[in-house]
Amino acid sequence: MQPYAERFGVTDMVREHPARVPYVDVLNHLLHADGTLIVGSTEAHYTPSKSFQAVQARRPLLALLHEASTAAEFLQRSNAATVVTLAEERLPDPETLATTLAEFMRDTSYDPSNVRWELFEDYSARSSAKVLAEALDQAHARATRR
Repeated sequence: MQPYAERFGVTDMVREHPARVPYVDVLNHLLHADGTLIVGSTEAHYTPSKSFQAVQARRPLLALLHEASTAAEFLQRSNAATVVTLAEERLPDPETLATTLAEFMRDTSYDPSNVRWELFEDYSARSSAKVLAEALDQAHARATRR
């Protein structure tokens, strides 16, 4: 990304870190960012692993994701992000993408209260722990019946 940032004169707005960033550091960066750009893939099965954390940071979020990605549909439905969809055979034209990016960078109207947080409940630590606890209870009951 850095060569593109230099080419378009936006290096003061771009920080590229190509190495893997530890989980806690990612959370810290997301919490201190003015906004987040998630760059997905033209592969339908790919969902960026930090999408949920980016939403939880309560910062403006722009996601470039395959149209069949589960994250694309979910982020749109939850009103958590501006989503630009990609497909292997159809990419957005540069002019449209540049317009979307410029609007995202100018827009100061992000309000986390507009996000449909209730849709995230099934993915929370509390819900995950509940599912695991119920499974452990069932496994224990089955194992002790013998």
